Amino acid sequence: MLSIHPLAEIFPPMSDEEIKGLIDDIKANGLREPIILFEHKVLDGRNRHRACAELGIEPQTRQWDHKGDPLDYVISKNMHRRHLNESQRGVVADKIATLSDGQRADLTQGAQFRAPAISQANAPERLNVSRRTVQNARVLRENGIPELQAAVEVGQVSVSAASKVAKLPANRQREIVASGPKDTPNNN
Repeated sequence: MLSIHPLAEIFPPMSDEEIKGLIDDIKANGLREPIILFEHKVLDGRNRHRACAELGIEPQTRQWDHKGDPLDYVISKNMHRRHLNESQRGVVADKIATLSDGQRADLTQGAQFRAPAISQANAPERLNVSRRTVQNARVLRENGIPELQAAVEVGQVSVSAASKVAKLPANRQREIVASGPKDTPNNN
């Protein structure tokens, strides 16, 4: 089983229901899109990789073509293929805005990819969200419990509602998350 490149993990994984649909599609039609590798890790196609593993199929792979920046590649492939809501894109924008120059270089293990850091002002444009959405995602990342962050990543709760809940004590956040989306409305 291949390991997943950290840049691929910037985007949320598919839900269990989406993975089931992908498994059914691959079972019926085969793997139509190869898995893209960079540094011997999955750069694009981690959900396809998971589906193939569950089916016991050896997936087709090919190496990334090294055109441009690997982060730009991941953003481009996922923005056009995934149906992420604004809150989910805001969380992704916050993740890329927190990568410093050094972290991006560390994630790519190569000096040739020392692209400049993406600022919090620039990240919203890259993910087609407002700056406020990214600021809400940052509040969530810095203060939200993992269960609350996960609810936003899978699209169950809006990042604006979650950022308000994230300002509460952790035990209150747990109570709200446990009670379900009615306390944290999804305002996508």
